[in-house]
Amino acid sequence: FSRLDADLFTKNLHYAGSYWVEHEDNFVKMLEVLMDVPTLDRLCNHASALTMTFNHKIEWIDVEYNIDEVHTVYTKLIRKVKSDKMYLGTFMSAYFGILHASKSLLNANPTLLPSRNKSDPRNSPELVKLKSFFADSAVNVSPLSPIIGELLTPSFKEDQARANLYPQLLLFFLRIIAIYDEMLQGLSVKKFTELLPEVKSSGGKGGEPGSAQNDKAKQKIQERLGLEIMQSFGKKDFWSARYEKMALGDRHEWYVSWSEIRGPCMALVTPFARVKAEKEKGVEKSARYAPRVLNVGAGNSRLAEDLYTDGIVNVHSIDFVERVMLIMEDQTQSSRSSLKYHHMDIRGLRFDNDFFDVIVDKGTLDCMVCTARETDARSAIDLTLKETARVLKKGGFYVLVSCGIDKDRFAKFDVSRYGWKVIHSAALDARDSMNFKVHLTIVENTQ
Repeated sequence: FSRLDADLFTKNLHYAGSYWVEHEDNFVKMLEVLMDVPTLDRLCNHASALTMTFNHKIEWIDVEYNIDEVHTVYTKLIRKVKSDKMYLGTFMSAYFGILHASKSLLNANPTLLPSRNKSDPRNSPELVKLKSFFADSAVNVSPLSPIIGELLTPSFKEDQARANLYPQLLLFFLRIIAIYDEMLQGLSVKKFTELLPEVKSSGGKGGEPGSAQNDKAKQKIQERLGLEIMQSFGKKDFWSARYEKMALGDRHEWYVSWSEIRGPCMALVTPFARVKAEKEKGVEKSARYAPRVLNVGAGNSRLAEDLYTDGIVNVHSIDFVERVMLIMEDQTQSSRSSLKYHHMDIRGLRFDNDFFDVIVDKGTLDCMVCTARETDARSAIDLTLKETARVLKKGGFYVLVSCGIDKDRFAKFDVSRYGWKVIHSAALDARDSMNFKVHLTIVENTQ
């Protein structure tokens, strides 16, 4: 969220509220446990100065009218933080709560949103979107009004605040969140404090940014973080906690979206190719071939809905977290009743043998690989592949999208025992500019 000049900010603006819901408790704990008042005072002063400079540089707000008013707001805000550091958490909770409550408006396709023009930053799409959002009377800002009211001068009216102050507050808060992200590196405050003695004993006691001490400490934290994240992916508790805070309309795609693998899948996966051909020939929907598709570890992905749009309507999605399946079912049944959602574990499928024409796995096998103990991981992988092979028809197809399993590594799982033959393998860039490759492997069941 802190990269204001990136397209990612525009695409994911509506996720800001969800981000805060996920991180609020840890952020507040960070204020309470790790942040002293003088440090927080310096950070807030720095964030406000950057925000004001940014505003003045691009004349995004009506600078001539309210630059003094806005400066007074930030001065009062910082004064309140100095007297009670937890005030910042309260303020941010109210602000991001509005974004979360109104995320359907942020998620809607904006009309007449300008394309990016580097020579005209004042009309960059993210800023236009922010201003139009807060100008919308449908957005309820009442949770924030009492807090803002204490900061405004008498001449700074509510409608003026909505037009000129509310949007830029996000820039201020994003600066604070950037510091939070950089400091904790994704760890909980509890894990971070547990790690501190380990970091210090390694010689990474901190130092100036870019110093050897600071880099060593950061590397140690990142190594621990990587292990924590990888092992958590294999735990049901991790996913249950993630989806517990999921709201209606929340979506997340792991690695790549359907549009990025659609080409080879529609061309090489015979059942998909048949649906495509019949659709192009104008065959009535009710008369078209309807292959059974299993979408494993579905979570809150749009994959089933995207397949439906392409005419592949008989899709069964499974996940071992019941809540996410219930939510997905609720929001698709009215318009796409043929999509089915099941609370089920890939390692123990409740489907008959030879039931599916196509099985799509986008990251689920990776989660099995990430199980903490190697023996448990091998068992989980074996069960996953056995169950996949059991329910896949002869002549069916298995589509695997993985971060770490390419064609060669897939072969090491001894998949030849199932009669599987790899017919396509390709490396793809992960979505949202993530700096790694993912692998698409398409397998035909020849047994």
